[in-house]
Amino acid sequence: MLFETYADNNELCNVSISGRTTQDDKFAFRGDMVIIDGDIADAKGRRLPPKSTLKQAVALSSAESLSMVAGAIEDVADIKPFLAKYETDLSEDTELLFYAANISKSLKMKVDGKTVTVIPHDEGAVWTLLMDDLCLEKSDFKGLSAEDKVITMYDALVDFTPRFDTVDFDEALSYVTEVKRETRGAV
Repeated sequence: MLFETYADNNELCNVSISGRTTQDDKFAFRGDMVIIDGDIADAKGRRLPPKSTLKQAVALSSAESLSMVAGAIEDVADIKPFLAKYETDLSEDTELLFYAANISKSLKMKVDGKTVTVIPHDEGAVWTLLMDDLCLEKSDFKGLSAEDKVITMYDALVDFTPRFDTVDFDEALSYVTEVKRETRGAV
């Protein structure tokens, strides 16, 4: 299973779901996926925390390839290193959707032969955003295991056909904006 390999290679963190679905040869994952590893911290080869992660990732795989990956990224430029890191596990049919904090416009981008849907995101849970964007209701998940809920999400993502502009990666970078976060807390 791909997710076991990723876990063995320290490419997953904050795992909430990782397991087999009720469908043969389908595995579900929810958690964070490492995009850029942290620097080596000591002589034993231990690493500092990752420099970049795909946060709150929702992923589905077969034994040999990823069927779907969705999640949140801080910088749209992290899409290229994500594709490079996981390229051997991506097929031409892999559904990719990223919520990016620093992009001003929803679009589809062509990157290294893959089509990636990118939607602006400033806050909120990825699972909830996906449910809204894919027009899913809580009742669509009723009675399903946590792993099988990812299959429902995948089926909806396959049917998701937004009318976003399709651009190449370099043009997509022209829509990058500065991320401004509100600070919250006691006043």
